[in-house]
Amino acid sequence: MDNQFLINTSGAANRKSPRYLVEHKILPYLFYNGGPRFLGTLLSERGSALCALYDEILGGLPNPYKPSDFTFIPRVFSDELNTSLVLQIIMPEPEKPLHCTSVYLCIEAPVGERLYITSEYSFDSRSHLCAWMEGPIHFHFSAIDPEMELEYVLEKFQSRESLYEIVQAYQERIEENEPDSSEAAD
Repeated sequence: MDNQFLINTSGAANRKSPRYLVEHKILPYLFYNGGPRFLGTLLSERGSALCALYDEILGGLPNPYKPSDFTFIPRVFSDELNTSLVLQIIMPEPEKPLHCTSVYLCIEAPVGERLYITSEYSFDSRSHLCAWMEGPIHFHFSAIDPEMELEYVLEKFQSRESLYEIVQAYQERIEENEPDSSEAAD
């Protein structure tokens, strides 16, 4: 397995900046919970939809981005069993570490399994891939060569079952270590 580890996102360095919130909290939440309506809006409105998110989070402050700052590249990959859509959104130039250079919305049809992947500018001035799961958990993968990024994203999406297994094992370990509520009452 690659150099990956499970982390909780609380305490991340720039987690309160509007950009961090949009890229790491709001987009994954909408991706996992917004259904086809969210994807339809995103695909039809593209950069305008993202600017609307920033406008909302900025609450009247000037929005530093315009719709043309975002590039959308949808790709479809098929094999004998499934078809996958990987929507890459190239973000504006990162302003500081943890800002994304791209986000990837990966969807497998017909089952609809999803994975949200970010390519983040890091403190070491390289891009790192992260997979954001539903909830406050994400996987951090090692730094990657930008020319191999899409190939790596596809590999992680296709092997996502191992990510789900790691999350399940992690959650079971947490549950095993939680005190029994009947013991706490004694």
